[in-house]
Amino acid sequence: MAQERHDNTSQPGTETSGRRRFWKRAGIAALLGAALTGVGAGVFAHGGPGRGGPGGWHGMRDESPELRAKRVDLMIEHMLDGIDVSAEQKTRINAIVTATMNDMQPLRKQRTDARREAIEILTQPTIDRAKIEAFRAEKLKLAEAASQRVTQGIIDVAEVLTPAQRTALAEKFSQRRGRRER
Repeated sequence: MAQERHDNTSQPGTETSGRRRFWKRAGIAALLGAALTGVGAGVFAHGGPGRGGPGGWHGMRDESPELRAKRVDLMIEHMLDGIDVSAEQKTRINAIVTATMNDMQPLRKQRTDARREAIEILTQPTIDRAKIEAFRAEKLKLAEAASQRVTQGIIDVAEVLTPAQRTALAEKFSQRRGRRER
């Protein structure tokens, strides 16, 4: 009986060929997932405060400028809640964050395009290692550009705040991080 099962491995539609198809597809899905995770994580490695939820970085895909401005206002209000800042500081921080968000919009589009390209590359009948390496190197440049722009925005905001305000903000973020890590 074991011999019969072995003989059926090359016949389409058998249980064994179905398993092979499953593992082949699972392998491709795993590679694809790893590639997409790497691209996404790299692009938003320095996402900053509020990046994951409503009103944060991920909530501003293709919204109108008015709605984006409202989200920025809410994000800044949340970020600075409990920090003694002047109206002038809030206005300056709002301008910095808005400019950063606007500059990030084209990079977001490029990230979306990169996902599609990764799927296309990894689902070809033949894996082209050179093409994958070129893709990886190109996407690292995209991640670096995003990281530099967000870092510039963070530094610009930090320069608006006093040392005491920066310390209070850092303590606030440390407390929030501590709650998330429990």
